[in-house]
Amino acid sequence: RYRGVFGRRDILFMNERDMARLGHKEGDVVDIATALQFARPDRVVQKLMLVRYALPDGCVASYYPETQPLIALEDHDPQSFTPSYKSIPVTVRPAAADMGSDRGVVRAGIVGHESKVHA
Repeated sequence: RYRGVFGRRDILFMNERDMARLGHKEGDVVDIATALQFARPDRVVQKLMLVRYALPDGCVASYYPETQPLIALEDHDPQSFTPSYKSIPVTVRPAAADMGSDRGVVRAGIVGHESKVHA
């Protein structure tokens, strides 16, 4: 369970304003790619389902190590040696091959109720 979501890890958290601004809605399947200028173009994570979550505008969140392909081992702060996976710019786009999903996301709701989001 992470941020109240149960049953799967192939998800990308995003706030509703950013979803609307980008033309997405909860349950859409997207790909994310590294937006670092020096990164290889193949640093992509495919087929993540969008889940609404109260994050600051312009921010997304996802599971790690599922998003490990976005960064290389050498991507770290030279002074602290902190890996860059703590904060990395990404682009979000509709999935290249949206195969859909027959599984929804079960999330804890208000007052103990659960809601299921279908892709």
